[in-house]
Amino acid sequence: MRVTYLTLAILAVVLALGPAPSVLAGDGEWMIAFSDGSWFVPCGAAGGQVQHFVHAAIPAGFTWTTTLIIIDATGEEQRFIMTEVMTEFVYFDGYDLLGVPVPPNGTVIWIDQLVSPVGVEVSNTSILANCATGEIRINDANIYAGFKEPDPATRQYGLVTAQTAVYSQPDLTAPVANVTLYPGEKWFVTDTIDGAWYKVYLSGAKYVYVPTSAMRLISADEWYAPQTVTK
Repeated sequence: MRVTYLTLAILAVVLALGPAPSVLAGDGEWMIAFSDGSWFVPCGAAGGQVQHFVHAAIPAGFTWTTTLIIIDATGEEQRFIMTEVMTEFVYFDGYDLLGVPVPPNGTVIWIDQLVSPVGVEVSNTSILANCATGEIRINDANIYAGFKEPDPATRQYGLVTAQTAVYSQPDLTAPVANVTLYPGEKWFVTDTIDGAWYKVYLSGAKYVYVPTSAMRLISADEWYAPQTVTK
């Protein structure tokens, strides 16, 4: 079997045929999820085409990696990979066609991985379509599927203004190892402690504490506005 790896503009064309997220006026889970796969075009001499439901909610600063694997009837494999750091909150919710046709008697595997700005993998979901067997298999492995962001009625929006460590409790002697926030990052704030600390939702069902000297509260309009992260 020969395997070809490509990271060129070809995948950009493939992705252009997939979901086209747009700026959302509200919030959602931090994930990419697939469901309800079916054959939009049944497999035949020209291959087949899969339709599936896509739910994608990706905040700015998160890294989105898409891997597309195409295996033809001879077992020859091509692999396309594209990684992008999102610059604004994007959202897509609806039915879409899988980006490429499935080869006759071949297989297509599409994998989407989502990683938070601090390196936490929050979503890794895939869809496999096989024209030889007619199988469509979705692995909706959202690691925190069903975990909701902090209550919209009480949460506040925070903007990091200075590079800072984060802390497991409101105490400078309790830093969390290997986690740094950088100016321009935005995180939900759920509480203020003694005017000196913000309790911050850092994705992955994890709350930490950040000094108020390194973060300020912002409006919803500023939260959704483009922001450059400085490292």
